[in-house]
Amino acid sequence: MVGAGLAGQSAAAEAASKNLKALVVEKGRTTGGSGNYVEGVFAVGTDMQKKQGINITGNEILHDEQEFSHYEADTLIWKDYIKQSAENVSWLKNLGVKFKGVATLGSGLNTWHMFNGLGRHAIHDALEPYAKKHNVEYITSATVTKLNQDSSDKITGITIQDFETKKAKNIATKAVILATGGYLNNREMLTKYFNSNSNRIVPMNSGKSGGSGLKLAWATGAKKFNLGMAMMFGGQIKEDKIPSYKYWKTDRITSTYVENTGGQW
Repeated sequence: MVGAGLAGQSAAAEAASKNLKALVVEKGRTTGGSGNYVEGVFAVGTDMQKKQGINITGNEILHDEQEFSHYEADTLIWKDYIKQSAENVSWLKNLGVKFKGVATLGSGLNTWHMFNGLGRHAIHDALEPYAKKHNVEYITSATVTKLNQDSSDKITGITIQDFETKKAKNIATKAVILATGGYLNNREMLTKYFNSNSNRIVPMNSGKSGGSGLKLAWATGAKKFNLGMAMMFGGQIKEDKIPSYKYWKTDRITSTYVENTGGQW
């Protein structure tokens, strides 16, 4: 796994549950990334919803998502996502993740299953301890610089570089999961690939989404496809010389709106 946020940690825990030998490589000094601040996960048809008297069908969700994305969202992917979502919540619970209830996300439907303690609880109190207990290894302060391929273009391993020593080494692997986030913190990529004014975007994340995973994939021949969308999160002051988080939870978050972008659908 490349990246130790919520996606990478979920992949690590799943690998651990299947007794697979796995390695998680994180470029930051600590694990979690933007996943530490995630409020919850989407799901429909869960026991939690039933207990709260929430009755929503998968077709309602699919219709809302298609309208929200102006019918750019991949219907087949969303159908699979919806079908699997209730089981995902059960899986997280079985690993020790605690939830405090179901709520709406903005003006959406009641599908947001809220973590008790945000994503940092899910990661550091459940997913990561479970993975480590089942022999998943973690390396921090290291960057994956290349996906290695054989003569038939099959992925055979990765090259990682230590942040401090700059020493590189190759690690053989049968599979690689890229869980590095999007390219929100890469101004050059935003300008090139985002279909709106990138100067209006204020990053609201851990600051590590530089598009590295996308670049690794493209270097092996992956297709560039549907590289992001915008979501409005409310007002935010933006100044290039002052980090965005300096204005969070202050009375000065009033003037503009924030856009966010991620990877593909």
